[in-house]
Amino acid sequence: MTGRVYYEELQRFPTFAYVVSVGTAAVAAGSIWAVGGRLAAAPVLILILAFTLNLLFLKVRVTDKALHVRIGLAAPLLWKSYPTNEIRVHRAVEYRPILDAGGWGMRFGRFEARACRFWNARGNRGVLIETPKHRYIIGSQTPERLADALRQAGAPSDA
Repeated sequence: MTGRVYYEELQRFPTFAYVVSVGTAAVAAGSIWAVGGRLAAAPVLILILAFTLNLLFLKVRVTDKALHVRIGLAAPLLWKSYPTNEIRVHRAVEYRPILDAGGWGMRFGRFEARACRFWNARGNRGVLIETPKHRYIIGSQTPERLADALRQAGAPSDA
């Protein structure tokens, strides 16, 4: 990911996702403790927390070559790059995360009655991009800035 950076955004998932992660880790560690694995409970708790809390981030970056998206902060679990010369059109949009995508994260759903893949962490705004193979919505708290950065990087807009 070298070259000029036009845009960068790091989004955190909503608070409830962190609460659920901590609760799940505590239940897992408690279960191990209850069956006699007292020495293993603390390391398991730490590993589960580190793994799940690492995933609760969405990073979006636009360079002069591509749009880069990843889920995970220190050790990304999912990532994808979309070369700007493969983006046919893009535009800022508002969508319904639950109805259109089934929630947040890396999802598959429908937008404007067509198949769409979603990368989102929170909120209901993003940028729709279309490539020769697929349509994607990249969630953003500042979709107009993301769309402008894609335009600056050479991706054609729908406006």
